[in-house]
Amino acid sequence: SLEKDKLGQAIRKYLKKNLSLELNTDKEVFDHLEQMNKIEKRGIWQMIGEILNVDAETTKNFYHNTWCRQFYDKLGGCQKKLRQIMDLNPTASSSNIIDIFISQNVGTYSRRQISQIMYKIRQQQKNNNYEVKILEKLEGFSISINDCVILSDIFKTHNETNSIFE
Repeated sequence: SLEKDKLGQAIRKYLKKNLSLELNTDKEVFDHLEQMNKIEKRGIWQMIGEILNVDAETTKNFYHNTWCRQFYDKLGGCQKKLRQIMDLNPTASSSNIIDIFISQNVGTYSRRQISQIMYKIRQQQKNNNYEVKILEKLEGFSISINDCVILSDIFKTHNETNSIFE
């Protein structure tokens, strides 16, 4: 089982041996790794895993899912900021929106976190659009949606099948 302090030490050892970098804190290690591109990171988890006697996949997953989270802010205010960027850039790709968000909040959130939140926002928007389309088709009918079992079942089924995060 990996521990946070052991992973930080192993990464420092790797960086010192392979890149001649002397980094003192886990935050410095994290900042340096986040600035490395995919080519520079090639094979890094295999080598760090060997230091820890753990396989590359376990090392990589522990880094992304546990170790690096200590350096990110809680996601509380993130969703509102992300929605604003999405609204201001309606034709931008998901990747471009994430790039914009990350550049405005350097070192605060991971790309993976932002991607997951953006997916949730898009699913909510999709559900809202679906409900609006149904309501538009019913325009002119005198019906209470809350009292209509069929419509509430449709919305419930649609939301259950399309909202995996809720």
